[in-house]
Amino acid sequence: MYATQQNIIQSPLLRLPAEIRNQIWTYAYSHLVIHPIRVPYSRTREVRYATCRQSDIIQNRYTWTVQGKNLEGFDPNLGRDIVAGPRFSCDCSLYIPSKKSKPKFSLLSQPKIPPAFAMPLVCKQFYYEASHVIFSTGIFSFKDSRNLVAFASSPESQVPNVQQISLEWLNTELWSATALSHDVLKRFRSLQGYIYTQTYKDVTANHGSTT
Repeated sequence: MYATQQNIIQSPLLRLPAEIRNQIWTYAYSHLVIHPIRVPYSRTREVRYATCRQSDIIQNRYTWTVQGKNLEGFDPNLGRDIVAGPRFSCDCSLYIPSKKSKPKFSLLSQPKIPPAFAMPLVCKQFYYEASHVIFSTGIFSFKDSRNLVAFASSPESQVPNVQQISLEWLNTELWSATALSHDVLKRFRSLQGYIYTQTYKDVTANHGSTT
């Protein structure tokens, strides 16, 4: 309580009424597409974040998208589970170098390194107010099961507020059968839906217009 009172005294921003502050957080931080990325060999299950550089034009690839709430038991290899939907794919290379890391491996040719995204850490009040907007309105996008599991099990207190996740199935070898298990998904207590995208490369131009 003392810290909050000091924030009000010292910060013109935090001195504003809560409704106006929430409008500011919403304007600045809402509806971002964020890639959580596990830090290799981190003993604290550290996860870093990058904002998605989503490409509007994706050549030689088409995607199938299915949206819904119930991920558990979903089999991406069964065509009946996949329906045509809006394209959701990006050229981001999700990789964090480490002193002990293996040679770099990128998910796509000519990858784009997404800009790092830091949660607002000005003070606790700023963090909790702004991060609630980030986690409750954003889409958290994953290209492999390791990043999904690392994010779900991270000590980040806002994980239960996540309402939308996106899974890009570029290569089945990047996804484990346990990634969509109940133990993982139950951590997203506020989950309202997900976007699943299966991406194919080097296909005919006809499929490229599929949305």
